[in-house]
Amino acid sequence: MKAESSETVNGFENDATIGFDLGTAHEQDPTSIAGRPATPRKPESRLMTLSQVEALFTLTDGEPVYDPIMLVLVTGLRVSEALKLKWSDVSLEGDHPYVVVRGGSSERRVSLPTEVVPLLHQMWSTHDEHVAELGGDPTTERSVLVGPWGTAWELSTFRWSFQLACRAAGIGRWTTAELTASGIAEARRCWRYVA
Repeated sequence: MKAESSETVNGFENDATIGFDLGTAHEQDPTSIAGRPATPRKPESRLMTLSQVEALFTLTDGEPVYDPIMLVLVTGLRVSEALKLKWSDVSLEGDHPYVVVRGGSSERRVSLPTEVVPLLHQMWSTHDEHVAELGGDPTTERSVLVGPWGTAWELSTFRWSFQLACRAAGIGRWTTAELTASGIAEARRCWRYVA
């Protein structure tokens, strides 16, 4: 059936001005066609510089937040993985020390730099005394990283403590994801702070 220019065909007016102009569709932003704003891109992660790491380690030395920061930076573990570590997940013996990271139904081994092993040995040897000193129960607390109250760190508490330490060290605002990214990218340069 041939449609006339001003007739109604199948309930639609046959007019050249009705419909979607496919000729210009490729020139438009696809989100504007859909009528919704474009989703902003996630910003790229920043990496800490050596001077920022030095400032952070200097400020936090001797504080409970130091050990998790150090462990994340020198191993590249995610913050949540480091905070969940138990001593039963750590193997410091042999030529290839490692930690077992558990996530859901899977687990993976992460090799430890040999420079970290003496620090972890020291943490293990003083663990019970340290937990008791902070008010925790050394017979039940088996976390590698013990927070300020003698119990395992909560992610939200560590995040807050880390961000507070960054601001106090004068290095600006940093996220725990950026801490992890800095550790993965630049772990070797942080090893000198472990000894």
